This record gives sequence, C-alpha cells and structure tokens, in this order.
Amino acid sequence: MAMNSVDHLTCPIHQQSLKTGLALIRYGLIRFSEAYRTARDEQFQNSCFYTMGGCGLGTRLVQQVQYCDQCRNAHLMWCQTYTSSEGLPPARTAMLGILQHGMGMQPEITITPPDLPILLANGQLVEAAKRIREANPHVDFGTILIHLNFLNRHTELDELMAQVESGVLVTLSDS
Repeated sequence: MAMNSVDHLTCPIHQQSLKTGLALIRYGLIRFSEAYRTARDEQFQNSCFYTMGGCGLGTRLVQQVQYCDQCRNAHLMWCQTYTSSEGLPPARTAMLGILQHGMGMQPEITITPPDLPILLANGQLVEAAKRIREANPHVDFGTILIHLNFLNRHTELDELMAQVESGVLVTLSDS
C-alpha cells in the first residue's frame, strides 16, 4: 500500500519531499502481479499515478494525492523493463473516455440538438430531454437523463481536461 497520507511528507525510499497533484480514481477490484506489488513496495511506493476508489462506483473522478517524482520515474522504468502497464495512468485519449463515461456521457446519443445548450442554461431540463428524444428516438428516457447530467457537468469536464493539458492530471502519451 502506498504511503500517501497528508502527515507523511517525505518519501521513505528516496528521502524526497512529496509533491501534491491530482490522480484518477480507479474503481473496482484491480489485481496486480506479485512482481509489481513487490517492486511497488520496495522501489516506488509513492508513484501514485492513480488512487483506488473501492469496489463501488463513486461519483468523484479525481483525488488529490501526494507523490514522489523519483518514485514515478522508478515506476516508469520498471514498467518499461518488464513490459507492463500496471499502476500507470491511462493514455490521453483513454482518459478523456474515462472522464466522459464517469460523468455520464451516453454514446448511443449521437445527435445533439443545436438549441440544447440554451435550454440547459435556462434550466429547461424537460424540454431538453424531449429534444434529445426527438433527435435520438431509439434512446430511452433513462439514458437521456444520464446524458443530461453529463452535459450539465461540462464545466467540470473542461476543468479536468485543462488539468490533463497542463500536466497536473498525469496521463501517458497516446503513441
């Protein structure tokens, strides 16, 4: 387990002050190989490319973490040496998909009516749902409501993507 509490401000492996950053929260049961767990505990326990959110799916997508730059470098080197991606953040394109899905984007909604942003800005959710349904008759209202929640969180998504762009929320390159 990573030593990542607020009162633990120095990496015990590298004797480096921990930095504060953001990390994607990964939900579900994630199993790591024995080799990875041993290396993590001995070489890079504070890489904190993401944080574990438990088995149930939560609404939060990112969390503030304390990390060590040298642990992150050691983690990346270990993954390169052993051709592994265990414990690494997703690639940039995958991160966008994870954030969109986590906020409720529904891929079956393929047509967005042009007046939808105005309706949402004016709080006209029922009318917005009707317009989406007219444009996407194959989609049920439950899916539309989930998608409306996603659309209402666009500012949050924009902020998270700006954090990805600036490197505050770390991703791997898509190449």
